[in-house]
Amino acid sequence: MGVRERKERERAAARQAALEVAVRLLEAGGPQAVTVRAIAQELEYSTTVVYTLFGGMQGVWDALYLEGMRRLGEGVAAVPRSGDAPHDLRAVCRAYRRAAADSAAFYPLLFARPVPGYRPSDEAIAGGQGGLAPLVRVLAAGIQDGSFVSADLALTAETVWAALHGAVSLELDRRVLGPEHAEARFERLLELLLRGLRAETTAS
Repeated sequence: MGVRERKERERAAARQAALEVAVRLLEAGGPQAVTVRAIAQELEYSTTVVYTLFGGMQGVWDALYLEGMRRLGEGVAAVPRSGDAPHDLRAVCRAYRRAAADSAAFYPLLFARPVPGYRPSDEAIAGGQGGLAPLVRVLAAGIQDGSFVSADLALTAETVWAALHGAVSLELDRRVLGPEHAEARFERLLELLLRGLRAETTAS
């Protein structure tokens, strides 16, 4: 192994260690707990080292954004396909809800603005795309086999995701709707979504 390759591996390992600390800080104390100083203290690094690894707090938040998107995407992608589009859509939507709950500390970072002044960079957004691909594939399969009404696929996927996101966000937040009927509300949402997707088109 050459000197350059060894240094690159050491840098990657140090960055991963710092990211793992940032994840623990986020999960334990929320966004306000994630600082360069806190990461550095945990690892006994200088703050300069952390800044160098990430290029500043924008880089730290981008790394956390990508980690959150990875977790959400993997949770949804793990759903097996049965070939029955309505069944698969229910499964994907339920997996999305579970993955969001499992990564609740990340969810606001992905789709809200919990960190003043932070917006994901274009590179982070591009890197995080694809998490909703299983949803798009299920909808496409349902449209193709006639299970779902023929419609613009991208618009349909965005609409279904918007409904999912709203339900999940309210469930995680708990300030407006309590947790008592969360399961029933979500299942009712799936019922309404499937009813709409199966509906015959009519002139408005």
